[in-house]
Amino acid sequence: MLKGFFGDYQNLHENESILVLGLGESINLLPATSVLSIGVNDIGRKHTPTYLLSVNRPGQYARTDRWQFIINSRAAAIFTQSPGDHANAKIPIVEIEVGTEAGVEVVGNQVPHYRNSPYMAVTIAAYMGAKRIGLLGVDFTDNHFWQKDGPHRLNRELEKINTAYGKLAEHLKSRGTYLRNLSPYSRLASIPKAEIMEWLMC
Repeated sequence: MLKGFFGDYQNLHENESILVLGLGESINLLPATSVLSIGVNDIGRKHTPTYLLSVNRPGQYARTDRWQFIINSRAAAIFTQSPGDHANAKIPIVEIEVGTEAGVEVVGNQVPHYRNSPYMAVTIAAYMGAKRIGLLGVDFTDNHFWQKDGPHRLNRELEKINTAYGKLAEHLKSRGTYLRNLSPYSRLASIPKAEIMEWLMC
């Protein structure tokens, strides 16, 4: 069941810090702590985020247990463009639309995208009014954090992805929002890095 409108989240966390959580191995560096966060997909294996972003379809997880971690999430809400796929979730569903490729601003309920879910999550964090956004688990290295499954599927597109994230970071900086890459392993070089524990304590 749909509960609430995406517009209800605009500036809900104004001037706060939001951690965006991907699925790379650096997620294992996240301490057991309560932190305002937006996680993607089956991040619930490791950490229950404040909000979950799920834009993949169930069929993309065929013959795995990944969909169960999404549909059984204990986050406060799921943001998705396919609410019907998530109808069995036990938490509120907030409908979004997939917006402009490599865009930098949410327009209405259209969320910009570029090749991976954390990009969308960063723009949602900015839409929520975050002053600081930390990025963890967006490594583009081998393996997901829970399994050794080989090279990242987007390796060949890394240069373009780096460029898109760099433009996003510069745009956010121009409006007073600071995006930092908290992973020591990440190949995403276009975002300034910070040490995770220092970032969490600020």
